[in-house]
Amino acid sequence: ILCLTGDGVQAGDQPGAKPVFDLDCMSLLETIRIMRDNGKFLSGRKLTTPPEVFLGAAINPFAPPYDFRPHRLAKKIAAGAQFVQSQYCFDVPMFRTYMERVRDHGLIEDCYSLCGVGHLATAKTAKWIRSNVPGIHIPDSVIKRLEGAQDQ
Repeated sequence: ILCLTGDGVQAGDQPGAKPVFDLDCMSLLETIRIMRDNGKFLSGRKLTTPPEVFLGAAINPFAPPYDFRPHRLAKKIAAGAQFVQSQYCFDVPMFRTYMERVRDHGLIEDCYSLCGVGHLATAKTAKWIRSNVPGIHIPDSVIKRLEGAQDQ
């Protein structure tokens, strides 16, 4: 189960949507971890059959403050994350630096890390994604490479 806080309703296309703040990523991870590991709901009521799940969360090594990102990962691991998946990675050196920080904090063995990968169809698409999709970092060098391609 990939536990996400999600984007604010202003990022969507439903003008009547209302924000809901009952659970964020951390509290959702903790809730499911307690159900799985302790066999009970947060209320204390026992579960007949605890869920057998593998818990995950998202990471964004490409969003400031960069030094805070490993600390945030540590909190997600403490809440129950067994794996994390990054936003799409178009900046390998930046991801490498993040993973070095994760290793330096002693977290590298505490959960599995998946690097998000995807393709960019055109430079125009890359520019649109960079401007409109929260948390996506696409360096100028990647866009210039796309612009210089004979067949984007």
